[in-house]
Amino acid sequence: MSATSFDKLLAIIGPNIKKGSNREPISPGCRLAITLRFLATGDSYPSLSYGFRVGVSTICEIIKETCCIIWNLLQPLQLPVLTKKEWKSISENFLSLWSLSNCVGAIDGKHIIMQAPSNTGSLFYNYKKSFSIILLAVCDAKYNFICVDIGAYGSHSDGGVLNNSSFGKKLLADDLDIPQSEELPNCPTKIKIPHFFVGDEAFPLKENLMRPYSKPREGSLARDERIFNYRLSRARKIIENTFGIMVARFRIFHRIINGNTETVDGIVKSAVCLYNFIRNEMNECENFLK
Repeated sequence: MSATSFDKLLAIIGPNIKKGSNREPISPGCRLAITLRFLATGDSYPSLSYGFRVGVSTICEIIKETCCIIWNLLQPLQLPVLTKKEWKSISENFLSLWSLSNCVGAIDGKHIIMQAPSNTGSLFYNYKKSFSIILLAVCDAKYNFICVDIGAYGSHSDGGVLNNSSFGKKLLADDLDIPQSEELPNCPTKIKIPHFFVGDEAFPLKENLMRPYSKPREGSLARDERIFNYRLSRARKIIENTFGIMVARFRIFHRIINGNTETVDGIVKSAVCLYNFIRNEMNECENFLK
């Protein structure tokens, strides 16, 4: 993050993390710097305490509180409710960049590894034999998050998380303001196809949710089916790449996160918002240089 972006972020959340005290309080800039350092490096609390000369317990409270405020203030700005015009723009980007018509997003789930929560049994125990919560996310064609659901039990499948999420319920109820069905370009039959999201085999096949053909146990897929899977894979990999970029940028996700579920949820929420914030700042800088 550049100094200009840091100052811009501080101007947004600074007034909400400013503290009053009889002694000299820790400044909002220092509080934000501690939180960003924690997310970006994954340093332990004692390491951050030594580097910033702040007590370990204070570091813990600062990170927890600042992550919550980042989500509350940035979420309406970085993850707004999309209009039909914006969905249409995403669809055009998927066609121009990844050669898939009528696609309005790529969806997938990511396990956020954490320490075993107390008294939860196997609810958070996933198929990778670790404890986690699930980040279910949808991204556009340019590696930006557009919808997220955070905090589902690690033992749940991606399809189950989708069905229980507010996004999934709106998708099944056709309440996302997605554009109406349109004809595919250069299609001689003039058949109208619904706009849809793309996912892997873990998700169910729905009118607005597309998944690849499953490979049969015996024999191979037909040529048309292989071409379809290839086109679908080109668009679906965007969400996997988006997760990869986020993890590379916030190295806290390279290790097991120590904290209760509320704290881990806050860390993931703030990282998602900061990810979009940084990408938007980079895009603005590139447009300015042009």
